[in-house]
Amino acid sequence: MEVGFLDRYDYIENIVSFLKGITGINYQLQLGEILKIYYEYLGKKYEMPDFYGGDQKNDGYVLEDGLFYQIFAPTRLKKSLKKEIQKKFTEDLSNLLKIIYEEKKWNENLNEFIFIVNTFDNNLPHDSENFFKNKVNMFQEKYSVTFEYKITNTDYIRNILTEVNDIEVLKRISAILRIRNMM
Repeated sequence: MEVGFLDRYDYIENIVSFLKGITGINYQLQLGEILKIYYEYLGKKYEMPDFYGGDQKNDGYVLEDGLFYQIFAPTRLKKSLKKEIQKKFTEDLSNLLKIIYEEKKWNENLNEFIFIVNTFDNNLPHDSENFFKNKVNMFQEKYSVTFEYKITNTDYIRNILTEVNDIEVLKRISAILRIRNMM
């Protein structure tokens, strides 16, 4: 590798490292910027409701796919992180389903729910008791619907960005995050 030459993976790792160093609403906003460009690359529209006006348990979505994101970005990790994740997941998914299927909003369709947790540089806590699977099954039964779900962390961004074959898209993300000059 010649000096000064960066490949796609250098950009991806820099983006992920940056995300692991931010917290709270800033993490949510920066994820929104990345997802907006990623879905634009795929020819789709990602939207992020204004959180100040009440986002209706929807931190971002691709309406045509029935895909909804919820982001949990604590400002620091606590020993009770597992319980906090479970509580936030349950509240957010429960309220989103109510808004979609009872209040008839967001196009009345949920195909996939992605719950991203900022774990900084840690892994997600284990789910050996199948907490999330059981909650989802309960909600699917209650609303007579089926949908995919994922509980993930910042590694999700790494995974989706590896699908981007155009390095210019990754450079654009780096520029928007104001980290391109760090490369």
